Amino acid sequence: MEYNYEIVTTPKNIPAKIIINSSPEVVYRHWHKDLELIYSYEGSFVSHINGAIHSIRNKELILVNSGDIHSVDEYSKDKATTLSILISYDFIKDNYPEIDNIEFKLDKKNFNVIDKLNEIHEEICGMYVDDMKISNKSLLFVEEEKPNNKFHHLKINSYLYEILYLLLYNYGIEKDTHITLKTQKHLERFKIITEFIDNNFKDNISLDEIACRYDITKEYLATIFKKYMGITVGTYLKNKRLKSAYMDLVNTDLSINQLAFDNGFPNIKSFINSFKEYYGQTPYAYRKDLENKNKLL
Repeated sequence: MEYNYEIVTTPKNIPAKIIINSSPEVVYRHWHKDLELIYSYEGSFVSHINGAIHSIRNKELILVNSGDIHSVDEYSKDKATTLSILISYDFIKDNYPEIDNIEFKLDKKNFNVIDKLNEIHEEICGMYVDDMKISNKSLLFVEEEKPNNKFHHLKINSYLYEILYLLLYNYGIEKDTHITLKTQKHLERFKIITEFIDNNFKDNISLDEIACRYDITKEYLATIFKKYMGITVGTYLKNKRLKSAYMDLVNTDLSINQLAFDNGFPNIKSFINSFKEYYGQTPYAYRKDLENKNKLL
């Protein structure tokens, strides 16, 4: 298979997955619905987006549109630190419902806006890089809170809104649907199918129902979904239910039974087995460990 689909999970109060990596590795060809910005805080890297090669130098930024097939194939040999911000597709659509009709193209001649985007990325890195060096961490996922700052997520969200404003106001262009490649047409279809699953995973939906809804056979759906997404329909559906149940587990007092049924699992056994397979513990044990850690804070 040539590329995979990435399911992007964001913290509860931050509508983006933000990663700082001082020892980045090759990222193989994949795609996701979320908008991604990759910033070279130190060093340089080479990226492929829809077959085009992009060489990103120190303190430069690259943008990956929703549905773009992309990879990062090479980093500078001496040192490299990257900041990746994957802004939730749902967050963008809530703020700009016409997002499916446009894409973004950075114009580096617009120095003032590029400088502002770079400045935001520098500030985000500056909040964490020194602490990473002190604690000898090479990989960090930005969460809602920092020690002694429970309002940290508000600062991060202010950056995300500013990024979205700058992109929409300066770099949004109409999609040219007439020159879309065949593979990209498949990806557009899967964006629609996965959006249906994302909105209905808590219900008792099935492969047959999804295939019927989009007027294709379930055999064809199963085959092309696996080809272009890298996982089966059933696995994608299970992962969506599992990630949602996990958020409920750590942020609510709902019973394990209630978590299972509220998130579309057919029974409690299915939920417990899926949770243990993914997180290495039963949901009971995971919640107990979390409660014990919170008592120590």
